Order: sequence, then C-alpha cells, then structure tokens
Amino acid sequence: MTQWQQFKKEYLPAVLSKLDEKWDVFAPVEQEDGFRFKQMPAAGEVFLGPRKPLLPLKLLFLPEVEELFSYSLKGVSPELTQAVSGGRERVIFGALGCDIASLDILDRVFLTEPVDEAYRRRGEQATLVALACVGEGPECFCTSFGIDPLQPKGADVILVTLANDTPQSEKKETKQKFCGGAGGSFPKEPPARRRQEVFLLKAFSKKGKRLVEALRPLLTEAPQSDIAQLTDLSSNSRGDVPADSLPREESELWDLPLWKNLASRCLGCGVCTLLCPTCYCFDVEDERCGAAGKRFRAWDSCMSSCFTKMAGGDNPRPTKVERVRQRFLHKLSYYPREKESVACVGCGRCTVHCPVGISIEDVILEINRFLASGGEGGVFEKLPPSTPQKTFVDSAGQVSRTPGGKHE
Repeated sequence: MTQWQQFKKEYLPAVLSKLDEKWDVFAPVEQEDGFRFKQMPAAGEVFLGPRKPLLPLKLLFLPEVEELFSYSLKGVSPELTQAVSGGRERVIFGALGCDIASLDILDRVFLTEPVDEAYRRRGEQATLVALACVGEGPECFCTSFGIDPLQPKGADVILVTLANDTPQSEKKETKQKFCGGAGGSFPKEPPARRRQEVFLLKAFSKKGKRLVEALRPLLTEAPQSDIAQLTDLSSNSRGDVPADSLPREESELWDLPLWKNLASRCLGCGVCTLLCPTCYCFDVEDERCGAAGKRFRAWDSCMSSCFTKMAGGDNPRPTKVERVRQRFLHKLSYYPREKESVACVGCGRCTVHCPVGISIEDVILEINRFLASGGEGGVFEKLPPSTPQKTFVDSAGQVSRTPGGKHE
C-alpha cells in the first residue's frame, strides 16, 4: 500500500527540477500577465494554494490554436504532412479538483468515436498532481456536482499543504542558575517550536507511483501526526446548487423569460466560454501562403454573433437571446441528456470574470425557482440591464462582487 510521503516547502524547486529530468513539468505560476499554468522552468513564483489559474487546465489538452496538417501544392501532386503531437510525457503539478473534473467532461466528447488522436495522446502522456483544495472563494460550488476537492477523482497524485511544529534550530541564550555543584549542568529548556509548511503527497495510480518513485531521494515518510491532520481538512466549496434537478428536455426550458432578461444584460464578449474549463467548441480554418498552407483549429465561442452564421448569410441564432439560451442549455440540458453529466464543474470563473455579473449558479437557481413557482419571476428581473460589476480580491484571497464597482 502506498504511504503518504512528505517534503518541506523549501524543497519545492528541487522537486520540480527533479521531475523535469524525466517529464515536461507544468505548474501554476504568478507572472505579470496573470496567474497561469506555465512550463517549468519559468520566471515568476510557483503558487500552490486554493487559487485557480486564469485559463483552465483544458489549455494543456485542447490548445487554443492547434495545427492539424500542412500542405504543399508544388510539384505534380499535392503533399500533405500530418501535424505530430506528443514528445515527452508531462506532469501537471498543482491542478485543482474542478479543473481535473473538467477533463472527464471533455473525455466524453473527444474520446468517443471518432477519437481525437491528438487529445488522446496528451491525456495518456499526462500525470496529474492534484492539490487538495479547501476552497477559493464564494464563487466555488464544485461539490454540487459530486466533486471532492480534497481528493478529486482522476488525479494520479494528491498533494496536501500542511503546517507542522518543528524544533527551532537557533540556540537561545538563557540566564539560569547553575545547579548541581561540580559536574552540574544548566537545566534544559524545551526547544522552541515554529510552524513549518510541508507538502504531503500520495500516489493513486501507476503513473502516480512512478512519479513518487522518481522523487524518492527528496521525500521522507510522513509522520502519523501530520497524517492525522488530514482528517481535519474541509472545503469551503458549497454543495447547495441543485443542477441535477433541472429537466433535461429543452422543451421545458426553451421559452423561459429569463433568456431575454439575461440577453439584455449580456455584452456578448464571450469571456465566459473562453475561461470555462468545459467549453470545447472550435473552428477549423485554412491559411495559405502561395503554394503552401496549413489547416488549424482554434477555440471558438457560441456567444459570438458569427458562430452559426452560414455562407449564404443566414444565422439560426441571430440575437443574444438565442446565443445565451444555447450556452446554458448546452451545459444544463443537451450535454447531460447525451453524456449523463452536467457540463459544469462549479469553478466560478465565469462568475468572477463576467463584466456584468452573470452567474451560471444564479441561472440554475432561477430556473428551479421559476419552475417550482409556476412561472413567477426571480433574481434576473430585479436587476437592471448591463449592470457593470467589478471583482475585488482581498488579502486573504476572498472574492467579492458588487454592482457598479462599489466595494461594500
């Protein structure tokens, strides 16, 4: 049975460097352009805590832009060169449970026939080191979807941050009387203690065991006193958002008045889909220069006005009402009906970064209220259109949002 191992926080650079000998290592890094997953070594500080990178983990499995193949029209016949993805295996270090759970949602799309080979290879070559998350802020509700943020399903290794008491190494001067006569000694003081941050880790798969074995020279077996602290960990993530109670048939949700209310506030910027870990829409384009060119795919958004625009000019989703409805019904109705899972992991990125404060959590609650009350209005009818909001993050990492940017 695999045991809990540990290493001190100051050993983290050595741990990442050791992993880099065998794998390409990605970790959440604080840089001037934001908090993102970066390949090690990278400038900036690696931060392992209950804070989500701006862009979700899907970025490492479904790149924003990905070449599919290149071609050349020179010569007698066209030449086609398939793009090759792969290379070294990868370790994603410090991923949170919501992001890891999102990969299961993407798997149900890209690993069903016809299998997306590039996506499959990236998944097979990745070892996921999950950081046990105690909850980032009020926008988190991953436990509403059955996600365990402390030990997420799909992780190869679980990493836990703990603070323990260790003896101080510095000697303290004492002014005590000599006792015991000749051959006597000063009475011993108990050593002073200080709080020291350590990381505990444990493998939960063959990939994980291989990683832990590679780190063996830097690890020690975790003491029982530290392991006992694991039972005291708890998450702040809320589990009270009843997404599973929504009807799966769109006929019951198609004509709800809240779609118009939401559309009147929505700016159509698409930041919700860009930052969502479970959105997977992409566009395929050709780029040609002379007799050569390439085909690539790039992230796209159902919130874009031209997403469903056809070559002849027709558009089945001509206004924001249809596009807003599509975004939410896909996550709450279409995907669950086909894949038996709501396409949301409760990370709260869309809530935090929406410039007008539209929240999928509020949408779920409003639909439930509307259906339960027989058609009574709710929260979205009480708010004026396009109410600007700002996000505040305090020193403790807590997020608050207020209309008009007033910090209350």
